[in-house]
Amino acid sequence: MKDKKQKQNSFWLYGFHPVTSAITNENRKIFEIICCDESFNNLDYKVKKIISQKDIDLKIIDKKKLIKIAEEYCQKGAIHQGILAKVKPIEQPQIQDIVKQDKSIIVILDQITDPHNIGAIMRSAHLFGAKAVIATDKNSPDETGILAKSASGALDKIAYIKVTNLKRNIDILKENNYWTVGLDGDSKTNICDYKVSPKTVIIMGAEGKGMRRLTKESCDEIVYIETPNSDDIVDSLNVSNAAAIALFEISRKI
Repeated sequence: MKDKKQKQNSFWLYGFHPVTSAITNENRKIFEIICCDESFNNLDYKVKKIISQKDIDLKIIDKKKLIKIAEEYCQKGAIHQGILAKVKPIEQPQIQDIVKQDKSIIVILDQITDPHNIGAIMRSAHLFGAKAVIATDKNSPDETGILAKSASGALDKIAYIKVTNLKRNIDILKENNYWTVGLDGDSKTNICDYKVSPKTVIIMGAEGKGMRRLTKESCDEIVYIETPNSDDIVDSLNVSNAAAIALFEISRKI
């Protein structure tokens, strides 16, 4: 009965990087893997060994059949690369569990709704050494195949924590000596001039709306990213690109 309930609370990952990253994540429960011969043969030996050691239902099927299954289980046009995995969402840590470090970066997303953007931010966050991506419980996507594909494997490499009260959790971080830095195009402080704290929270707002008032007021500092060629038509960065720049600039100084 318990296993049946777990399967109901599940979703499909697709694509080589998301699926192999999930397989190698000891905290990820995988119920089933469906792939074609070519994709299975392309898996690393260590990944195959993990599959054989775990309680995973592995199905290797004809590529044409897999394409039909992918059309049913994934969104239209999904780039599945011949491999799918039915998984359970990861039980994520509490914020209190990730703050006890001398140096770290945490990314907070204030009501960013697009799973493609969040996935891309998670990918950059992992590559630049951030410990977690925190999002609002409302108006932010859960773990999905789209988010995982956009994260290109990073969903299983970095904590994705959704919280009900964003301000309260910002306060918890500040109580643990984190310096909170919000990104806003109206700021007068260039991010290149920001004196980095060893424990930094980067806060991003939704495109267009930006950070909400209470979130903005919780920031210790507000910075902007200089875009010399901005004009009346192209005047801002995509939020995931802005996050990547901010992560690079801050991570290299810590």
